[in-house]
Amino acid sequence: MFTDLSLIFDFQWNVFSLTSLLSVIINLFLLVLVRAKGPKNESTNWFILVLILLIIWGISEFLDRNSASQIASLFWDYVGRPGWILVTPVLFGFALHFVGQENILKNRFNQLLIFGPFILVLFFSWNTNLIINNDISAHHRVYYGWSITPLGSFFEVFTLLFILFLTASVVLLTRFYLGASDLIKRRQALFIMGAFLIPIIGGIFTDAIFPILGIQIVPIAIILTTAMTISVTYTIIRYSLFVVSPTLAASTIIDTISEALLVIRPNQLIEQVNKATIDLIGLKKNELIGANIQRIMPDDETWNDFREVVLKPLREKDLVLNFKTKFKTKEGKTVPVSFSGVSLKDIGGLISIVGLARNLAKEEEFEQMKLDFVSIAAHELRTPLTSIRGYLSVLQEEVKGKISEEQSSFLDKAFISSNQLEALVENLLSVSRIERGAMQLEKSSVDWEELVSSIVTTYLVRAKGREIDIYFKTPEKKLPKIYVDKFRISEVLYNLIDNALTHTEAGGSVEVSSGLDGDHVVTYVKDTGEGIPPDALPKLFTKFFRVSGVLEQGSKGTGLGLYISKAIVEMHKGKIWVESTPGVGSTFSFSIPVKGEKIEPEFDKFKELGLTHAPDSNGK
Repeated sequence: MFTDLSLIFDFQWNVFSLTSLLSVIINLFLLVLVRAKGPKNESTNWFILVLILLIIWGISEFLDRNSASQIASLFWDYVGRPGWILVTPVLFGFALHFVGQENILKNRFNQLLIFGPFILVLFFSWNTNLIINNDISAHHRVYYGWSITPLGSFFEVFTLLFILFLTASVVLLTRFYLGASDLIKRRQALFIMGAFLIPIIGGIFTDAIFPILGIQIVPIAIILTTAMTISVTYTIIRYSLFVVSPTLAASTIIDTISEALLVIRPNQLIEQVNKATIDLIGLKKNELIGANIQRIMPDDETWNDFREVVLKPLREKDLVLNFKTKFKTKEGKTVPVSFSGVSLKDIGGLISIVGLARNLAKEEEFEQMKLDFVSIAAHELRTPLTSIRGYLSVLQEEVKGKISEEQSSFLDKAFISSNQLEALVENLLSVSRIERGAMQLEKSSVDWEELVSSIVTTYLVRAKGREIDIYFKTPEKKLPKIYVDKFRISEVLYNLIDNALTHTEAGGSVEVSSGLDGDHVVTYVKDTGEGIPPDALPKLFTKFFRVSGVLEQGSKGTGLGLYISKAIVEMHKGKIWVESTPGVGSTFSFSIPVKGEKIEPEFDKFKELGLTHAPDSNGK
């Protein structure tokens, strides 16, 4: 049908085509402007696609109105149909992006629902007379160019589809406008709504309803839609459309943090709060903003402390960290919090205080749950481990000499592994007791020199097997007896000596010594091992910390031994520390006060008589 190019390119000037040409020029200009000035993101790309479709529509309409024959008019009408048919779903996609529901477009089914009907309309408009009457005889010359009479029998269906999607776009924008708290976003939404209403109100009448009713009027939907794109482009450039404003970004971030945030003015009035504050206190936002910070303090004493430790100091300095205080909830309950504040100042002085309050009750509850889990798990592991070790021990004795050396080594390794697992379980239980405050000391008078010497003796065989020299250096002066929990303090010595042997190579030495320093007995475990890197020293006594690198090789530790040792020494009112030089060796030291918690003199011999206290002067 369109084989004769001379007919297709046969033009006759029509002044009304200037409106179409003007639309093309404007949309081309807007396309260049948005590409140059607009944000580079997916949302802008959707708007650019709208502009491209309008340019295609405008060019075809310009050439259609200037066509000198029916065949030329029909051809250029064919060319322009993707523009005016597909612009509606693309505008809807643009609206989805603006209101933040772009994920809808990532679903294939939703894509089919949105674009499928319009693609079918385009297909039927090209290949049938259902949407557009493609009969040459239906094309009639009119004063503004050409008109089709009668229209396709289902043109009204397309018109309803067009109205439905544009109306849905306006509904999305309206809901977003009513729900947005950011003023810039509300202003953007208002402009976009107004822009969408232009083609809905004007274009539908001039290009759809009037032709359906047989009223001859210049179709100006293209110029009205161009007015829409002008408005949207202005919004993109002027109001940074699709660029998240700092206010909105800050508001979003603040509402997502778990700590309660309060902005307090110099006059002690609350200026801003976040969702976590509302959840913590139980009061509404409008009940908190403008109220004095004293309102959420449970009593005068707490308020005075908060004012003296937080509010007054922040007028002079910039930061207050982790002040333990309490807030009062709407129901009158008290919530323990850790409050940190930073002061915002300018040349004129304090502007406001920004504070974060961490709910200690929730943290303590979570920590308690972790401790409960560790304790229960460790206790449950104890029984099967005891059985496994027992059976392995019996099996080793039963098959002694009856199995090969390789098979025997397998049993030995299994027994060693079970011992290591048992040590881990015991360490976990110790950590659980320490953090619960459930580890109790049973102190008694101990001959320290004798205790240390006996523990060193237990390591002689192991040290000899590894070709390491281990010895206890006898103190120059007799040490006084000290009051300690013999079992717990021995655990410290075992940990330190075991670590020293583990990290000392063959040919090295481990020296254990004790001496009196003022009112403390200090014990030293010195090795000639690899030493500890300086950056690892501050973390050495923390839970689960293990030095990476050479020191870690071959080590089966859990990183709990030194943490437990530190806790035990501190429970004895002592201190533990380390000095180390990489490549030379390390010295772990700990001190125990000589006096400690006193027990009555001669109490030990009275215990032998079954007495719980020393008799008084009357023998009672």
